[in-house]
Amino acid sequence: GMPSSANGLRPPSLPRGGSNASMRLGLTRMRSDASSSQPPGAFRSLDEDAAMRARQEWAVTKISAVWRAYVAIRRLQAELLASYQPSAFTCKSTNETAQYGSIAFEANGFREPAKYIRLREDSDIDRVVGLVTQVWEVPSAQVVISLTGGAQELKLKPHVHDVFNRGLVRAAQQTKAWIVTGGTDTGVMKLVGEAVRDYQASVPCIGVATWGVVHGREQLENNYGNECFYLKIKADDRAGAALEPNH
Repeated sequence: GMPSSANGLRPPSLPRGGSNASMRLGLTRMRSDASSSQPPGAFRSLDEDAAMRARQEWAVTKISAVWRAYVAIRRLQAELLASYQPSAFTCKSTNETAQYGSIAFEANGFREPAKYIRLREDSDIDRVVGLVTQVWEVPSAQVVISLTGGAQELKLKPHVHDVFNRGLVRAAQQTKAWIVTGGTDTGVMKLVGEAVRDYQASVPCIGVATWGVVHGREQLENNYGNECFYLKIKADDRAGAALEPNH
């Protein structure tokens, strides 16, 4: 028998399995209660993580697509710019690289040397415009004023000459135009070049001359990017004329 306590009562008997079994039962109940009281948001956090990863993957996909498009555009721009370079053009007669460079005209030291290139007559016009605007950096034209006429010596009365010069230059400046002529130093082409010179106008004056009629063209041959000094070596005649120095 077990001894009685001080008040004569027996201590309560332990359940079968002893105190350890009782503690395990208590822990099991605590875990069960803790699980049943967990807030529902704890389960939704997995879905939120998945949604966040999906958004990140979508953003990466979009950024990659934009970057690929940017690289493709830059590559296309580089290819276009390469096609505008003077060295990308050829001469029809020899199919060799076109002759090009800069012309320093005699007694015309106040202006920068003029760019020139010898082109095939079937050259792509878009590439030629790209050469002028992108490589030679001539401002793009909103209007093109093309002046054609006889190459014979043109003599105007002084007041008519002044009115023509002033009107032409003003019209070209106000419309941001290019002036295009035959480019030789005679007739209306000479008149236009002198108008641009006399008014010191920042107007692009472009000469498109037939190679075979240019006197002194041998000074420009076999040139690939260098500066040439151009001299008027003979008087104008029926066979051709020198280049006008203000184009």
